[in-house]
Amino acid sequence: MPLTLVNAGPFLTGVVLGVVLGYSVKRWGLGRHLASSISHNMEEMRQSVRGEQHKLVFVVRMDLKMGKGKVAAQCCHAALSCYKKGLKMAPKSVSAWEAQGQPKIVLKCDGGLNELEQLEKTARALGLPTKIIHDAGRTQVKSGSETVLGIGPGPASLIDKVTDYLKLF
Repeated sequence: MPLTLVNAGPFLTGVVLGVVLGYSVKRWGLGRHLASSISHNMEEMRQSVRGEQHKLVFVVRMDLKMGKGKVAAQCCHAALSCYKKGLKMAPKSVSAWEAQGQPKIVLKCDGGLNELEQLEKTARALGLPTKIIHDAGRTQVKSGSETVLGIGPGPASLIDKVTDYLKLF
């Protein structure tokens, strides 16, 4: 289609704006600042990945005899709650955890409610984000039952101090 006065207006406007924007970026160094900022953020992420491993752990009460689907749903509730708490408490740990592929581990708690609460207390004392999930009671367990404990995201070495003796689910 040949360039006419009718469709040349938007084209010329785009060219002029592009030239002005390009000159402004070069003249005032905005491009270097933006590139430097991006480079700094990328390096920070690389360092967090090279640094200590991070993870998010779910501790499931085995005495409640929940089905696999119920456990999965409760772990999902814990994941979201811990993630939101982690963003407030330890945003750098959350960033490192995300950069490392968001590892998640599900563990068994054979000691019932007392053990679950003790694990939560220990994790909290170490400064880790925690959340005990209370079931709504619509399906398999009584309303208000404490079903799953989420710990993290946080440094694996700290979480292991709390959960290293527990077995995989």
